[in-house]
Formats: sequence, structure tokens, C-alpha cells
Amino acid sequence: MLRITWLDPTPFNAQDKDSWLQILAGYEKHLSLHNLNKHALTEHHEYLHNRNGGYFLALSQLISQAATLAILTGTENITRTELDTIHIGRGH
Repeated sequence: MLRITWLDPTPFNAQDKDSWLQILAGYEKHLSLHNLNKHALTEHHEYLHNRNGGYFLALSQLISQAATLAILTGTENITRTELDTIHIGRGH
């Protein structure tokens, strides 16, 4: 039997907006990009939630791929441009 842990998505609404922003701020704090803008992810909080539906795996994939792209292009920053070019999950 395959063990599965079901994780509910992190909601994004008026009551839980702070939780989502804290998650994104945590990613910003730990990204080692030399030119990362202070609020590179939190400024796009609604967009990011729409892209991944609040699921951590999809969020991690998106941020990791955007960070890799930022390193490869030499920008060392994550912007909406990088985020838009990344495909995750089922066509997101």
C-alpha cells in the first residue's frame, strides 16, 4: 500500500492573507540571489497563489525554477517576467 499524506492548500482570502505572505517572505529570506529585490515574491502574492492554488509543491517548483533561471540569465532576481516563463503542474 502506498502511503500518502494529504496536505490542504494554503488558502488566500482576507482571513488568511497573512499566512500566505509569511510563507512567501520565508522563501525570500532564504533565497541566495545577489540582486533579489526585498519583496520579489510578496509583491506578486495574488499572482503566485493563482498560479499554484496554494499548494506548496507547486510553489516550491515555481520559485526554484525561477531562481535557476535568474542565475542562468545573470539577473540574480525573480521578477514577474521569470515567473511567467516557468511552467509547473498541469499547464500552470
